[in-house]
Amino acid sequence: MARPKLTFYLDLQSPYAYLAYYFTRHSQTFSDCDITYVPVLMIGLVKAGVSNPPWNIPNRVDYLWKDIARCAAEASVPWRAGLPADYPLARTSEVQRVIAACSELYPDHQPALLDALYHAFWIEKQGVQSLKTFQPIIEGVLGESRAAEVVQRRRVSHSQSLEQDIQRIVRANTEEATASGAVGLPWFVATDVSGKKEEFWGFDRLQTHVVRFLELEDASARL
Repeated sequence: MARPKLTFYLDLQSPYAYLAYYFTRHSQTFSDCDITYVPVLMIGLVKAGVSNPPWNIPNRVDYLWKDIARCAAEASVPWRAGLPADYPLARTSEVQRVIAACSELYPDHQPALLDALYHAFWIEKQGVQSLKTFQPIIEGVLGESRAAEVVQRRRVSHSQSLEQDIQRIVRANTEEATASGAVGLPWFVATDVSGKKEEFWGFDRLQTHVVRFLELEDASARL
């Protein structure tokens, strides 16, 4: 029997993507949905002109953190006030490529890696944008030898084919999200059991519109 599907485009940089990621991983509502987590670059969406960061608008930033705290509390998603180290100045390009490399080499471990990275970034407030911080986290999930392979693969392909280069894969993921209509993160492309597709933006749409479109059992949109 066909199952509903959700393609979830994310970047660790987005706190709302963190809320959505945690919710899809732990909510009974999404237990009967096949979810594909696709690493993209927020900066790529900004450069494409489809998303604008709020950091130059003080009122918007103040509201954003209040809103995230409210959303987290209402949905029972773990949250701790404060900014991760070097946020938002340091870009997440390197660690996003690591996530993509893990998806290519050890796809079954990708969710556990995302669990660890999201927890370190948004709960422990570690600067997972940097190699010195994300490498031990990856080792804790994959073990030293696999972690070394994944970290190396983020820059160098094992294939001579440029199409298999991880940097190009992440760029292609970002272009794919943009082409599907993305206006920010988290961005979702939902496919119901009949094959019909629709796109959605934001954590609040995940709990409401996505659940209804995919005809998932609504566990009162909580964990």
